[in-house]
Amino acid sequence: MNILGREPVAAQGLTIALINFLITFHLVNLSDAQIGAINIFLAAVLGFFVRRSVTPISDPENSGGQSLKPIPDSPSPPLHVAPPTTPPAPQAPLPPGPPATPPTGPS
Repeated sequence: MNILGREPVAAQGLTIALINFLITFHLVNLSDAQIGAINIFLAAVLGFFVRRSVTPISDPENSGGQSLKPIPDSPSPPLHVAPPTTPPAPQAPLPPGPPATPPTGPS
């Protein structure tokens, strides 16, 4: 199981977290400057490997050596564009109704 090849970002995060965990609980005694230098070094080195693992290449191939580039002459599927929406037409005001009657009965 090669976690660096399958999940390089997770491997980077776990490595940095483990080193900082050891430092936090004083299992490794280092100064603040040394801790900063270790974090910078790990971020740079592991970042390089992560980028190399996930950056697309210019001529991708599968494990059998077949090119995975899209065929340039294939037509693109048509885009579906929704028709423009128009605002609803204004409605005429309602005619005046009978006057409201106050409620009756005990209160």
